Amino acid sequence: MHYVSNKCQKNEKKFKIETEVENWIQRYDQDMGERQDEYKEIDEVYTQEKTQLHELEERFKTLESEYQTIMEERRLARERREAAERELALMVKASTTIQAFWRSFKVRKALKARKKKGGKKKKE
Repeated sequence: MHYVSNKCQKNEKKFKIETEVENWIQRYDQDMGERQDEYKEIDEVYTQEKTQLHELEERFKTLESEYQTIMEERRLARERREAAERELALMVKASTTIQAFWRSFKVRKALKARKKKGGKKKKE
């Protein structure tokens, strides 16, 4: 009897362990199933966001090229305007210098004419 009792205990223990292992396997399968579902959801979101990122990068490239073109046009316009302003300033300075020389020439000529008239009156 003792042998049968030991065998029953071993069978019960074996059954209990097998049941526990099966429970662990079921919990593992359930946990892995949930994680797989979660992974699929995250992967779908990632794929969508990656597509959006690609679209935004393409738009950014076109906008950036347009921006660069506009900035280049503005730079060229600014350089032309600055060159025109420098040329105008140079022309104003040159005309001021010419006017100053012309006025001084006229003053000297008038003084010479006055001296000649004034000198003749003194001599007479």
